[in-house]
Amino acid sequence: MIHAPPVQAIAQAASLQQLFSAHQQLLDGLARLETETARPVPDKAAVGAARLALSQASRKRSTILDSVLASEARIRTGPDLLQLVALQDSVRRARTASTAHVARWSQSTLEADWRGYCRDSALMRRHMRRQMEAETQFFVQSSGSGGGRG
Repeated sequence: MIHAPPVQAIAQAASLQQLFSAHQQLLDGLARLETETARPVPDKAAVGAARLALSQASRKRSTILDSVLASEARIRTGPDLLQLVALQDSVRRARTASTAHVARWSQSTLEADWRGYCRDSALMRRHMRRQMEAETQFFVQSSGSGGGRG
């Protein structure tokens, strides 16, 4: 077992706080897009703005998450490290799915098939929420159990 120095533990706590804040911003963006996709026809400007805000929030979360995961990988051991690797794999799969979704649904494509976009968007929002729940659960459980950390 590797023990994290106290300064590193404090930095990690601050990073996790940033991650959870980024999660909230992303959840707010998901709610905004959910509101837009509840409309019978797209409001082009509002949907575009919601998608842009969501992409920005997602990038911010990804940057923070990458940093936190890299730090965690240096201090975790044993089964806890295996759980971290599984989370990293889950994050990669989620990013791939998100990138494919954005590429599939250009502004003109979503306008041409609004109902199809709304269905796919609902699925993607559900996946994003589950991913953030998994991230939160991982870090909350780890901090409560000591999880291979010092």
